Amino acid sequence: PLTTSIIEVGMSRAQNIKYSDALSGLLEVVVEGESEEKEVTKLTAVTYCQQIVNHLSLIGHEGDSSKLDELMTFLTEGDFSEDKVIIFSRFRKMVDIIMDQLKKKKIKSCRITGSEDEDQRDESQKLFQNPDSGVNVICITTAAAEAVNLQAAKALVFFDTPWSAGDYIQLLGRMIRIGSVHDRCHAIHLVAKGTIDSRVMEVLNRKMALVEQVIGKRIKGDDKDDDVQIDSRNEISDLFEALKQDARKSK
Repeated sequence: PLTTSIIEVGMSRAQNIKYSDALSGLLEVVVEGESEEKEVTKLTAVTYCQQIVNHLSLIGHEGDSSKLDELMTFLTEGDFSEDKVIIFSRFRKMVDIIMDQLKKKKIKSCRITGSEDEDQRDESQKLFQNPDSGVNVICITTAAAEAVNLQAAKALVFFDTPWSAGDYIQLLGRMIRIGSVHDRCHAIHLVAKGTIDSRVMEVLNRKMALVEQVIGKRIKGDDKDDDVQIDSRNEISDLFEALKQDARKSK
């Protein structure tokens, strides 16, 4: 009962320029109104590239985001516009941006990130789980990856995808739980083609047999340990190597 699908989007010219800069090893970012030249290492390249693909404002620059536009279309005109939907991003600031757009679109929503206290987290969970609340969208970061029940959701939209299968399983576990009212759930990935998004999906796809095995046990109630721990070092290492390949191709 889990269907995985990909929605491919492009990047603006400004995004492509900054993305190339990040891969070349030197990137201009704006912090509190001040422009800074940042040396991009193997460790920081992954984060900077993901931020640029998501939205330029994550590195302090102005610009549009095809991902954000596609997400708003998905929520207002797509097949799940009347359903309960979870939106995930690794970045709290991205959640801030998404929440602002949802407000402009008059879409009732709530959130669980590291910025909310326990009472606020509980309230958001209750609003989303309540079929009569009118709140059909909840935005989360990895702060909601454990001990949060969101099985009212029919779909989980990954604005960006976790780097490891362990994190991915934990997030799916918020939606795929005993007590779900849906015959089938959906994992939908927004992917900027030819970027870090595609590379992350390649790494994750190699782990999908493991993902399906763990999720299958959870659906049946055989998985007694909700906090599945999977070594993520190899996935991240693979991702670094893939980005280096991209950097060599761009020269």
